[in-house]
Amino acid sequence: MKDLRPSSQPEAQLCEAGEDDVEILFELFAATRNDLIAAIPNLDAAQKENFLRVQFQAQRDQYLAQFTSAQWDLIVSQGRIIGQILVAPIGDEIRLVDVSLLPEFRNRGIGGALLEDLLDRAASENRCVSLHVLPDNPAIHLYRRLGFVHAGVQGVHQRMEWRPAAADAVSADPAGLRQKVN
Repeated sequence: MKDLRPSSQPEAQLCEAGEDDVEILFELFAATRNDLIAAIPNLDAAQKENFLRVQFQAQRDQYLAQFTSAQWDLIVSQGRIIGQILVAPIGDEIRLVDVSLLPEFRNRGIGGALLEDLLDRAASENRCVSLHVLPDNPAIHLYRRLGFVHAGVQGVHQRMEWRPAAADAVSADPAGLRQKVN
């Protein structure tokens, strides 16, 4: 495995994804996209895999074309690749393009800690963090707890933003909107 970088979450490290990681990125995509399979019932295993590969390649091609300066990292826990995160600097903001964890690693504080690391980086650079999320995605609750706010609609996605100035207000907020997520 490539050079691992620590995160604030002891259970997770990051390493840069490379061209030799395309198959593991596909496996992560397939393991986290039950919504796609559910949308097209009655496919046999080969048809499901082919459908997912086409969807994965289309998404990957779009990300690589649209976010040329993006940092694509694998999320690693105890030597096992458990997820991926794609972050792109765009002008005065940092875009959280994509983040996913294998289902068995969700709700353990890993995603929240990685996002807090991203917010800390953005605050130190005085940059906004933005993302697009489907309105019914359960992760939207995590984003709100971290201080992201609704910033419009783009197609079927909701745009959310976090701003460093908001971080100051959140840290002074007794409700603790940006508490450490465990």
